[in-house]
Amino acid sequence: MSLELLPASVAPSVGQIHAWHSLPGASAAVALLASLEQEKRFALVITKDAYDSQEWYEALRFFAADNSEFSLRVFPDREVLPYDYFSPHPDIISDRLKTLYHLQNESYGVCLVTASTLLARVCPRSYVNRDSLVIEIDQKIDARQIKIQLDNAGYQHRDSVYEHGEYAVRGSLLDIFPMGSELPYRIELFDDEVSSLRTFDADTQRSLDKIKRIEILPAAEVCLDKEAINHFRDQWHNEFKHNPLVCPFTKMYWLAFLMPELKVIYPCFMPALILC
Repeated sequence: MSLELLPASVAPSVGQIHAWHSLPGASAAVALLASLEQEKRFALVITKDAYDSQEWYEALRFFAADNSEFSLRVFPDREVLPYDYFSPHPDIISDRLKTLYHLQNESYGVCLVTASTLLARVCPRSYVNRDSLVIEIDQKIDARQIKIQLDNAGYQHRDSVYEHGEYAVRGSLLDIFPMGSELPYRIELFDDEVSSLRTFDADTQRSLDKIKRIEILPAAEVCLDKEAINHFRDQWHNEFKHNPLVCPFTKMYWLAFLMPELKVIYPCFMPALILC
């Protein structure tokens, strides 16, 4: 669909405020697309709730359907409250990490986020890049080192892979369901060389299509390694004067790597968390 008939406004520069009024329905999305088209810019659209984000998403996807350069992303909410005794669903964490990873290279498009989601801090770019892996056909890899890297990135070792954040090793086969991927991957090794990369069905465990390259993102938004645990201890001593050894709250956190529901208090573990 062409937007040439719409008088487009010039996108505001840094420090400027540009207000649009009386734009009912999907007309706000059309106006935004026309504005971004002029300078090929990227915009963050802050919505009031998930329903509003969905309406924006449907409108932008419809009007930008013929624009292959335009990138449309949604940064989802964790959908858990602070101090809830459960973690966000792995699919949600997968979508969040995928968005954070790809936003680094986006220059033209829109990212949708609700106001409440925007208030929560997220992991820094350095963490996402540090624990991300790329594996290609004919690449030489050290299987033991890959398993160590997966463990450090938060992946859980399983007998079979069914959900995001899991991996399994069976002889020369390495199955993994990376965050940000729609299907799990099966890596076949010949000695120390990647001889085959395929997707597979998590339900039937049957191999599907051949691929040439896979990207493996961290399995969680916070790394619960020794450095993070030590940072939490330092934070506790700085903020509270009580003996942590007699506090049941901190006793739980000493075992945080075994209790995924406790990852919601990210700033206690990672000093460089940033606002969106």
